[in-house]
Amino acid sequence: TMYLIRHGESLGQAAKSLGLDRKRSPALTDAGLTVKGQRQASQIAGIMGGPEAAMVDLVVTSPLTRAMHTALLGFGEIEEAPVIVDYDIREIGSRLPENVGRDVRAVLRDLRAGEGFLGRLDYETRKPEGWPGEGGEGEGKREGRAERVRGVMRDIAGMEEISVVAVVCHHNVIQSILGPGVKPKN
Repeated sequence: TMYLIRHGESLGQAAKSLGLDRKRSPALTDAGLTVKGQRQASQIAGIMGGPEAAMVDLVVTSPLTRAMHTALLGFGEIEEAPVIVDYDIREIGSRLPENVGRDVRAVLRDLRAGEGFLGRLDYETRKPEGWPGEGGEGEGKREGRAERVRGVMRDIAGMEEISVVAVVCHHNVIQSILGPGVKPKN
């Protein structure tokens, strides 16, 4: 079983109500979650059904702050489930400041991730050379990115010892997994 989970509401999504220019504001670089987004992330286990959430064998998350924070709040208490940061499931398209990644260690410091979460977190194995780079990709690279996202899904599906996985990522990533014409619900 694979759960595709979109991160909670981000500061980028709330930029207009915060009086920020979503396309240009440096304050939104690798934007985190709003208070509403934190509340949403904390409710993941309840939405999944408590027992099902406790059965998660693996959590895979994007390296962007809003997804990592969602994974921490939603699955931080599941002590047995390893957490893998997969850089190929970061947001697809656009060079919005919120899609410009940062060093994962800085993100973890900002999130004040506890030792239990840090002890089961792997952010090095799938890290591409040069991370963090310039951030989101332009339109011309979407197809290559979509194929890499599907490759991550195939890798996860091939893990025989994993029966329940939670993938915490982004709207466009989920859309690329589900295919054209499918509109994921927020």
